[in-house]
Amino acid sequence: MITDSLKKIAETQGISITREGFFRRFHLDSRTVQPGDVYCALEGAKVDGHQFVEEAFAKGAAAAIVNKKYSKKHSEVVIPVDDVTEVLQIAAKEMFEEKRPGLVIGVTGR
Repeated sequence: MITDSLKKIAETQGISITREGFFRRFHLDSRTVQPGDVYCALEGAKVDGHQFVEEAFAKGAAAAIVNKKYSKKHSEVVIPVDDVTEVLQIAAKEMFEEKRPGLVIGVTGR
């Protein structure tokens, strides 16, 4: 279980949020969101994840990372960014570097 500060995620994007909160994990599918998770609204070829932000909050999402074009207002933490995918990549890299063990070994092949 990952626990990290939402303020830290927002600050990586140059955004200041006033409410502090913590999250357990990121979700790309609003159907799998559980309390304390962060919902990431990705825009796909067939479905726009922004349609499901309200559903994610209803299921207890601690925050949502959305595109800056998203204009609906919520009382929950909404972090508007230029590129949701890029934010996920940056957050994953930072979390891995911060929490990884001293040695990481990868085995590939057949």
